Amino acid sequence: MANYLITESYFKSRTSVSKQLDPQSIKTVFTTVEEFYIKEMLGIPLYEIYKGNVNGSNTEPLTSFEQELLDKVMYYYALMAEWEVLFNLFDISNKGNTVEQNAASVELVRMKRGEVLSKAEQLKAGILSFLKTNKEEFSNYFPSTQTNQARAEAVFPIVFDHAPKYYYGI
Repeated sequence: MANYLITESYFKSRTSVSKQLDPQSIKTVFTTVEEFYIKEMLGIPLYEIYKGNVNGSNTEPLTSFEQELLDKVMYYYALMAEWEVLFNLFDISNKGNTVEQNAASVELVRMKRGEVLSKAEQLKAGILSFLKTNKEEFSNYFPSTQTNQARAEAVFPIVFDHAPKYYYGI
């Protein structure tokens, strides 16, 4: 399996996923989580530092701040992977041949996904707060305050010049 920021054993030890998943499913979930959640949150430079650490290509060891952040990111990664995989654990068969007596209801799966996402969002807020508090330790995350501020002002907020117009037919 390709190198990811977490391993299957770490994933299963930090989440409630205990069912055996085939390696292709895990690879798909881990790839999705890295592409959509981890890279977006960390930014490419910081993500590459952590990826290089996992691959063994980093020549410099992580600082204590980077290691502390990596520990938080790994747990966030595991929670987001659990959130992604929960519907895969819910097998539906309506052929009438077999009925799973212990199958979870859609409502139960939805509730569990909501709980996992809530934990992940709380952890993400903590990660972003940690990064903001220790800004000087993460120069790759905050390359230039002026550039980030100019970008934020250019993109946000979206303002509409006119209120929507409503036309009523005759």
